Amino acid sequence: MTTDSNDDSHRQWVMDSLQQYECRLLRYATRLLGGDEDSAQDVVQHAFLKLCQQNQQEIGGRIVPWLYLVCRNKVLDQIRKRKRMESTGEERERAIEGREIDPSQIAEKRDFVSVVQRLIGQLPENQREAIDLWSHGLQYSEIASVIEKNESTVRVQVHRAIQKLKQNPAISRWLDTQPLERPATSTVN
Repeated sequence: MTTDSNDDSHRQWVMDSLQQYECRLLRYATRLLGGDEDSAQDVVQHAFLKLCQQNQQEIGGRIVPWLYLVCRNKVLDQIRKRKRMESTGEERERAIEGREIDPSQIAEKRDFVSVVQRLIGQLPENQREAIDLWSHGLQYSEIASVIEKNESTVRVQVHRAIQKLKQNPAISRWLDTQPLERPATSTVN
């Protein structure tokens, strides 16, 4: 009976993880695959199948970076096989667009997202990947474990990426029009 209880507990852990992280991982994999949603779904499915084979105690509280690392590795495998990484911006926009009602907001968002995606696409690959994971809410330490770099390198990559993005006039204008609810930056004295 202990085995059934452990199986139920493990199954519930996997199902809870699937419910909580599937959409985030799908967006991440879709971006890495240049908008290829079908391949991204395969990647995410692979990650959760691997999770089914893992011991919950071995992963512990590191499930988020573990899932992202598995996804990233599977994406890199697919990219190596296909030897391509570009796709149209339209596919990416469809993956990101929400359900806004006002058509002008949709058009404005689409234009802004297109500019941001183009600018992110121009970043060096290491900065592009770090900023992508950061935008998914991963901590620097989690990003470091996913991309297999040290945490200070990740901090520098994210900082440089943000600085490059802020230099663009379109992003600068957008930042100026946003309410002052953005996180305050800390200064070191």
